[in-house]
Amino acid sequence: MFPAMLVCHEIGININILHLLQAAIGPLALDLARTSGNKEFEDLGLQVLTLAVLSILLTAPLGELAVILSGPRFLTKQHN
Repeated sequence: MFPAMLVCHEIGININILHLLQAAIGPLALDLARTSGNKEFEDLGLQVLTLAVLSILLTAPLGELAVILSGPRFLTKQHN
């Protein structure tokens, strides 16, 4: 029973870390592109930011749904 609970917790932690990384990488790419002064890099940085935001908007609800649906299955109380 313990390994199943560990896997469920790891999934929840990985989902949160993924969102944090996406939220950090998107603006960083745009900021670096703007400091370079190259218009093409700025357009690419904006695309990275847009994809980061869209991926957060799409994966966050799916991750929450997965946690809600799998939580009762993996996190059952043991009666002594």
